[in-house]
Amino acid sequence: MSNRNSRPRWSAGPGWPNRTLRAATLAAVAVVVASVALLAQGALPGLVANLLLTPADARITAQWGSPATGSPPGGYVVYWSPFSGRSSAQLDTSVTRYTIEGLTNGTEYTVSVAATDAQGNSSGLRQAKATPSRGVAIAGYDVYVAFRTNAEAAETHAAIHTAASRALGDRSAAYWFFGADNPEVFVKVLDGCGVNGHQWAYVATLTTLEYSVTIVRRTDGASKTYRGAANMGPWTHSDGQAFPCAG
Repeated sequence: MSNRNSRPRWSAGPGWPNRTLRAATLAAVAVVVASVALLAQGALPGLVANLLLTPADARITAQWGSPATGSPPGGYVVYWSPFSGRSSAQLDTSVTRYTIEGLTNGTEYTVSVAATDAQGNSSGLRQAKATPSRGVAIAGYDVYVAFRTNAEAAETHAAIHTAASRALGDRSAAYWFFGADNPEVFVKVLDGCGVNGHQWAYVATLTTLEYSVTIVRRTDGASKTYRGAANMGPWTHSDGQAFPCAG
C-alpha cells in the first residue's frame, strides 16, 4: 500500500529556500545601509524645504527651498498625481518653482518634490496636496484664495484647500473657508494708474489659519501672492505698486 506522505517531492538541493531568502534579505539590508551611509556622509541631498502649493485655474504652482542637509543638489524632480497627460518634470538647480498646467478643476492633486544628485538619486520626497479651481474675477484679475487648517499645518502631506467666494462688486470679493456666513478674507483691486502708474491690491484677513492669496492679471498672466502663517491673526496687506499700468 502506498503512503501519500512518502511521495517524492521536487527539491533544488538541501537548504536552497533558506539560502535564497537569506541572500535576498542580506542584499536588501545592504541597500538600506548603503543609502543611510550615503545620506549620513552628505553624499545625497536632503529633503527640500518649505514646499508651498498655490492652486489656480487648471494649474498648481509649487515652490520650495534648497535642502538644509546633505550634499548640494544636482537638480530637482516634480511628480504629481492623478496624471494629466504628464506626471513629472526634471528641473535644474536654478529652478525652485514650477507650475503644473492642464489640470482638472475640482480634482485634488498630490504634488511631490525631490532634490537629486547628478545621477538622479534622492533621499526622499516632500509632498503636499492642492485642488485647482477657477478664481473669482475682479477688475480684469483672477483672485485665488487657499488655506490650510492648523491641525494640517504639521502634517507631511497636508492639503491646501481652495476657499469659496463671491464678488462684492466689480473690484472686490469675499472668501470663506467653512461657511458663507463666516467670511475669512476680503480682496480689493483699485485703479491707481492716474496717481502712481500702478494698480493697487488690498487684502484683509479675519483668520488664524495659514492662507495664500494669489492675484493674476488676465491680460498677461502677471501675478502677486500674499501669504499668512498659521496663528498670525487678522492681518492686512496694502500694496500700492501691485501691478504696473500698461503704457
